[in-house]
Parts: sequence; C-alpha cells; structure tokens
Amino acid sequence: MAFGSIVMEERAPRPVKAKPVSTPVREVQTVTKEPAAPSAGGRKRLEILLVGRNLALMQEFLCSMNQNMGEALSGQGLAFYTQELASISDIIEKKKRLEQYCWSFSDADWRYPESGEESRTYTFSISPAGSQGQALDLVIRCVTPRGDGTIPGGQADGMWLLSDGALLYDERDDYLVALQDMLDGLSGKGENAGPVCLILSQIERLGHFDGPGALSLLPPKVSARVTALCRERFSAGIPVALIPVQVYGGMECAGLDEKHDPLLRIGQNSFYQSYVPDNCQIPCLYTIQAICAARNTDYFADTAESGMMRGIRGHYGSKFGNPQWAPEMLQEKEEQ
Repeated sequence: MAFGSIVMEERAPRPVKAKPVSTPVREVQTVTKEPAAPSAGGRKRLEILLVGRNLALMQEFLCSMNQNMGEALSGQGLAFYTQELASISDIIEKKKRLEQYCWSFSDADWRYPESGEESRTYTFSISPAGSQGQALDLVIRCVTPRGDGTIPGGQADGMWLLSDGALLYDERDDYLVALQDMLDGLSGKGENAGPVCLILSQIERLGHFDGPGALSLLPPKVSARVTALCRERFSAGIPVALIPVQVYGGMECAGLDEKHDPLLRIGQNSFYQSYVPDNCQIPCLYTIQAICAARNTDYFADTAESGMMRGIRGHYGSKFGNPQWAPEMLQEKEEQ
C-alpha cells in the first residue's frame, strides 16, 4: 500500500533574489560512448550517475522509480526488474519502513539518519516481456557531495540531479550550491555531457499529481511554480530536463533539520491514504530516449515489440496524450 500527504498553501510569488556565489567549478567527467549496434541481441549497458543529498533520499526515489517503471513498461510489452539481491533488499526495506511509519499515524517527524556512505550502485534491467536473454541494463551509481564539497565524477551516459525540499526553504543550502557547481561543470562539455535531468522531489507543500491513475498530471499552476523556483535557483549552458516527481510515502517537507536534511511529516488531510508514487519513470525514459536519438539507435528494434523508442512513445501517448511529449527544460525557450 502506498501512501502520501499534501497540504496546499497559497503563497505570494517569491521575490527575485541574486543567486548565491558558487564555489569554483569542479571537474565532472562524462563521456559519450560509441553508438550501440541497432541489433537487439544480447545485453546492452547504460551508466547513470544519480546525485542526491544523502543515500536514503536516493533510495526513496529508486523505490518509487522501480514501481512506476514496472507499471509504465508492462503496458508496452516490456519488463522492468532487478536481479541483484542487494538492490531488491534495499528497495523492499525502504518501502517497508515508509509503510510502517505512515500506518502508525505518527506525530513524530521523519528524519534522515546520519550516514557516512557516499556511494552505492544499483542495477535494473529492461527486457522484452518473457525474454530476459535480451536486456538493457541500467547501472545507477548513487553519489553524494563529499565533505569538502566536491562531487565524484566518472564515466556516465547520463546524469540525474535529485533536488529536494530545500528548494522551497533555503536558496543558500550547501547541497543546492553543489548542484549548481555540477551544472556549471557540465556546461563546458556541451553535447558530450549526455542527457541531464533535474529531478524535483518533496514538492507536496505546493501540490501533488492529480487525475485518474496512470493519467495523473501535476496541475498547471503547481507545475509553473516549481519550474519558476528552479529557474530562479539554477542555470546551465546545456539542456537540462526539469522532472517533478512524487516519491513513495508522499510526506510533506516541513523544513530542514539541524543537519540540513529535509524534515518530513504526515500531512493533516487524508491524501496520503491513497497516495502512490508518480512520474518517477520519466527520468529513466527520457534519458534512454535522448541517448537513442543522439546515437541513432534503438534497443530491441528487431523484436516483436519493435523497440524501446516505440514503447517510450506509446507510454507518452497514454499518459500525456502526446507520443512526442517532451519535458520542460531549465532554460526558457528564448534561451535555448
């Protein structure tokens, strides 16, 4: 059972403020790999760098991505799964802890534990339904900014930057500054940076996805407000996709704790009782689509399902009503 919460609050637009001064740009190494062969035979591999404030936050997102990806691809003749025991165990444990907390109707705040772990890798796979002999493996390396403020680089086909509730509270938050530093580092690489997603979680204070099941959308006013906050806070010289998500649990961010981690709590309405993760499949689908377009290739193109690109467009058509749907970008249209 999934849960969630939301408290709607009408606020005056935030006044435009000068962006905080970032520390010197840190080197972020990404590479564009050789194009994959159009044939769908065997296994292919994509590496994604997921940057988050702490490992627990990233696990909550991956738990939600696992659920949303499975639902999205099952209707397209594709399967999403993991064969790694550690990945399965972490997802189950995270989901169980969130369920126990929400079912307890606790008045206590949800706090993130101290953790010295800076990196962990998870592998998920996509295959034509019933045929795991052909697979696209997504190797997702979770990293956090180090104590000295640097962010581990390395080879990656794509990059996901996980924003959180601090976006609503603290423009000078050290983690948000680190994200801007990474965007500055990527901007100098141009097309070689690969697809970049700025994933916006813990936005429930502003609003939540609404609508019938898989057709749920973020209300236009909420979407516009989130986009405006991101453009006020971040900038980049490369295309960056803005993707708001609802992660498993759906608790409202009530501020930041003494460690500067988001402080979450169950909302005062009943929304959490029917809460489900939403839109967490989009960073994955957008990244695969962008890589296929850049490399002029497709995965599973010679199968009965006719390829990943067909499946992605099919899902966009079902969810957004437009097979050619594309996310909002960090750069405003006149800047692109």
